[in-house]
Amino acid sequence: MHLSQPVSLSLLSLLSTTLAANHDITVGPALVFTPNTTTAAAGDTLTFHFNPSQHDITESEFGKPCDYKTGGFYSGSGSLAPAGNDVFVVTVNDTQPIYFYCSVPEHCQAGMVGGVNVPTSGDTLASYASAAAKTSDSTTPKAIAGGVTKPEGEASASSSSAAASSSSASAAGASSKPSSAASGTSSPVASSGTAAAAAASPTSTGTAASLRDGNAGVVFGVVALVGAAVAGMV
Repeated sequence: MHLSQPVSLSLLSLLSTTLAANHDITVGPALVFTPNTTTAAAGDTLTFHFNPSQHDITESEFGKPCDYKTGGFYSGSGSLAPAGNDVFVVTVNDTQPIYFYCSVPEHCQAGMVGGVNVPTSGDTLASYASAAAKTSDSTTPKAIAGGVTKPEGEASASSSSAAASSSSASAAGASSKPSSAASGTSSPVASSGTAAAAAASPTSTGTAASLRDGNAGVVFGVVALVGAAVAGMV
């Protein structure tokens, strides 16, 4: 039996959402992003926490440090900056290197830069920072772009929900294979995925590894659930 196109697309969408990880990055209070480098997969999110909000996040290109990349993300600064405990959330579209800086005057030149998926040789973040220090000013976009401003609590709840979904799917995958246990065989994929997912804290909001440790179990669990649903309709 072949799954219909709507079911297949729904499955792919569910898998993408379930496996996505969140990466928390603190902005300030000193002239620094913590961590200043992050490794993220396509579909992951970057959640920037302002501490306090006298800084911003502006996407750039390696060859143009402290200069806004057209079409890139920008959190807003001054009157546009996130208020109170708001965070700025950006979705990673691919695994290409991303460079960003704070556009507040002299902050980029002083080393307030960061990167995602940046190489360890060649176009490194250190090289970007060195070039940034030689620029005379920074470009500040006119409008917020490329991301979403959310209340701190809402962003944390979304991350916890994603982790919980990962653990639940892994558990479902393990419980849907009674025939393997009865025949004396076991599924190494389901077992390893379920164990790793159980070890991951469902309330963690910034550890990509903890979510991906259960990837195998998650995939198996989701496929099993969809398969059961399709079988029930026949």
